[in-house]
Amino acid sequence: HGAVRNSASSLVVLFLSGYRGFDFGRHFEPILPRFERLRVVDLSFCEGVSDGTLVGIGSNLGSTLEVLYLKGLAEVTDEGVKAVAEGCRNLAVLEMSHVKMTDASAFAIGANLKRLQALYFKDNYLLTDTGVAAIAEGCSKISQLTLWGCIELTKASFASLSNITSLNLWGCHFLCDDHLDTGALGALRTLIVAECHKLGDRFVASLVEDVPNLQHLNLRYLRRITDDSLYAIARKAKNLFSLDLSFCAKLSAEAVGSLLLSLPCLSELHLFGCTQLQPEGVSQFWTIPLTSESSCLSVLDLRSCLAAGSVAFLTSQVSRPFNELLPNFFTRDARWGEGSQHRRLFDKVLSAPLDGSTLMSVASLGKIRSGSFGSYGQFTWG
Repeated sequence: HGAVRNSASSLVVLFLSGYRGFDFGRHFEPILPRFERLRVVDLSFCEGVSDGTLVGIGSNLGSTLEVLYLKGLAEVTDEGVKAVAEGCRNLAVLEMSHVKMTDASAFAIGANLKRLQALYFKDNYLLTDTGVAAIAEGCSKISQLTLWGCIELTKASFASLSNITSLNLWGCHFLCDDHLDTGALGALRTLIVAECHKLGDRFVASLVEDVPNLQHLNLRYLRRITDDSLYAIARKAKNLFSLDLSFCAKLSAEAVGSLLLSLPCLSELHLFGCTQLQPEGVSQFWTIPLTSESSCLSVLDLRSCLAAGSVAFLTSQVSRPFNELLPNFFTRDARWGEGSQHRRLFDKVLSAPLDGSTLMSVASLGKIRSGSFGSYGQFTWG
């Protein structure tokens, strides 16, 4: 704490994530007025961070703070979140995962954080439709939004978020076809709806119609979707780069083959746990698209689908064979076809997530996450 105290007036970035040797009440809160230049703070998983700490942050850092990570703070309640929202109105990035906040915090965020561009929630299970709607209505500049595991969410409309490019709804179990409106998501590039068990073919059909330039789509564990969804994706989602269909048990090898033929730009396809697929169908319907010179597919995940060695044609083909890194997990060098180059140029022109000099300077620190498939955003899928 001596190093923090002695350098407080010159610090621009402060990362204390997971630090346990700090008495925040005694050693941090009293020096908050001395942080005159602080723009980025990460207190995630720090023991001892309380509402009092966040009240101090809201009272002292509001004029400079732009990025704040407060993940996994067990002692924080609505009182602390509201203090941050009301005091730090220049925030562009906010991470509040695993915090026991209610809609009262969501109302404060929606009412005050008008400059917010990236918001990450995971397992904030007390939030409801009303609170999420308040954020969507009030924080219209958001381009990256994670609501992972917000299990009380039953309907969602993001009509005010015309700039949103990345949306993670993983594990929002009660969203259904009629209550997830995609009509205003034309700028979306990445969508995760894994384990949204009530979504089906009607949702997928609406999605690809409304969001034709989607690039990353995670439909993992959507057991209701059928071949109709794959044919809709094949017809409309021509810019798709990665697709996760793991544990989708109603898809046929023929429909997957049609998808591969129709989307030569597709680079990643995950079919983990699709046990209904059979080697005969895979060989019959996938050989031509996967051996085609126009195919850009470089990752094919068939783990827990087929018996080892049953799709030998993938590794034995003369032109661009796959490598089997793990049993039934295949990769090969990436290849950019003409369509992929066009897609990348198109994306560069139309997609500018987290724009502005403020966020660009923060992004250079390597700290902004796209809300990932593995971190919460662009998506390590996790």
